[in-house]
Amino acid sequence: MEPCRLPRQTLLGEIAYAERPVGPPKLKFKDGVKRDMISLDIKFSDWKDLAKERDQWRKVSTRMAPKPMMKLGWG
Repeated sequence: MEPCRLPRQTLLGEIAYAERPVGPPKLKFKDGVKRDMISLDIKFSDWKDLAKERDQWRKVSTRMAPKPMMKLGWG
């Protein structure tokens, strides 16, 4: 096949200015939520039922939240 033919250029060609970002792929919001739920020992399938019970949800969701004083180094 001649080098000037489009199928050959498409098959063997390179993208002129394509750069891939360094590092792992960026996470989606849902991936971050799943990771946080795993760290809090919440099953992803049960979070809606847990969220309906406000007192329990508040206890579970604030386990991971940083304390304001600890964040500033006051305690």
